[in-house]
Formats: sequence, C-alpha cells, structure tokens
Amino acid sequence: MQTALDRYGQIDILLNNAGINRLEPVWQMSDETWNLVIGVNLTGTFHCTRAVLPHMIERKQGAVISLASMAGWVGSDEGEAHYCAAKAGVMAFTRAVAAEVGRYGIRINAIAPGLVYNPFLERIYPPEFFQRLAQRTPLGRVGEPPDIANLATFLASDQSSYITGEVFSISGGLYMKA
Repeated sequence: MQTALDRYGQIDILLNNAGINRLEPVWQMSDETWNLVIGVNLTGTFHCTRAVLPHMIERKQGAVISLASMAGWVGSDEGEAHYCAAKAGVMAFTRAVAAEVGRYGIRINAIAPGLVYNPFLERIYPPEFFQRLAQRTPLGRVGEPPDIANLATFLASDQSSYITGEVFSISGGLYMKA
C-alpha cells in the first residue's frame, strides 16, 4: 500500500483478488492446507483491506471489492470445506466492514462468481465439462473473466455510489440468490 501511495499519492480502489485452493477431503486435510487456503483467501483479504482503510478514512472515500465465490453460499462436495469457509468468511467480512466504514464514504462489496472459464481450467477439466455447464446455465454459456471485470469496474465507479455491503452473484443464472 505504501508503494502505491508513494507512487500515485492516493488509493481510490482496492480489489482483493488473491485466491488459492487445494482439494482435500476434510477428514484428510492437514493443518497446513487449511491454514494456506484460509490464509490466502480470507486473511489476505483482511490484511489488504486493513492496510488501505486508514488512507481511505482520511480521504473520506474509497471502494473495496473482494472476490468471494458461489462456494461460500452453496458449498461443495469435492474437498473444498476450507475454500467454502474462507469465501463465506469473505462475504461476512464484506458486510461487517461495510457497516463499520460507510460513515466515512467508503463502499465495501464482494463478487461471488460461479465457475469462470480460464485456460488454467483446461488442465483440470475436459472440454465436455464446460459444455455440460453451459447447458445447465440459464444464459447458455460459462462465465469469462470480462464478466467479472465488468462488475468490478461498475462497483469501483461512482455509478455504484449508493451500493455497499453487498455480495453479487455472477453465474449466468446458475446460482440465483435473493
């Protein structure tokens, strides 16, 4: 944060986007794996947000956007208990921090994507997996990185000046939240 402040003089937006996962059933999960996944996904979000808030509070403005996941709402049966817990934690953290800092003009929101296609996933899933997912999705396709980027851009902009404490589902309708 200090490097950004030194270089640009201010920080207007923080996007918490670091994430990691290691698939392990909870009964076989090591403390090391649990701590790594919770540490990167949840504790990392805390550390970055905490670091930027004093500056944003002083300026009485700012936007923080954190990447959660649909897994924080719907869970998983594929060895992702730690990941689901971390992403649910990001959602709760988002709401709590929004309530704490709203009076300073700072907006805190999160994006909870479903599966978003990227080339890395080709190493994990066969092409048929993405075809089946697209068929199950009401919009008829899988998500792509620009889908997330477009929402993040909106949440960072003044167009969302009256939105805080929200977690936005972005899954092409596969997971609909009230």
